[in-house]
Amino acid sequence: MVAKHENPADAWAALQNQLQASNKSQVLLLSNIFHTMRMTEGEDYLRNTWEVKIKLTSLGKPIEDQILVQLVLNGLPCNYEGRIHTLSNHDAMPNYSQVTFKLLTKANVMEFCNKQLRDEGALAVNFSKMHERKKKQQSIWREESS
Repeated sequence: MVAKHENPADAWAALQNQLQASNKSQVLLLSNIFHTMRMTEGEDYLRNTWEVKIKLTSLGKPIEDQILVQLVLNGLPCNYEGRIHTLSNHDAMPNYSQVTFKLLTKANVMEFCNKQLRDEGALAVNFSKMHERKKKQQSIWREESS
């Protein structure tokens, strides 16, 4: 496309047009991704939203902090409903850093609770197995003593 122009100014203009068209499609794609992002993993979700924000800014389409916060909150799952309500019902909307801190704290608490539940579940399974072995052993001893 650029090589067919003999005049450097025309070649430069053609290159700019090509890049602008590419940038517009990238902006559209990134905006679509950003507006449809949903949280599946706490830190990955926040990192991904920040990366898309940075990419859009580098393409000349920065996102205002309040819009970024709202989009992040909209992408949270139902179990964050209380946190969303708390963060949304302030006189002044919190900034992205404040929301990130609160969400990471919530994610860490949830991860800790899930780990505790897994640990308690594992203990319950081990206890159940141990109880079954003890019952079998008692049954064997009764049979041997009879």
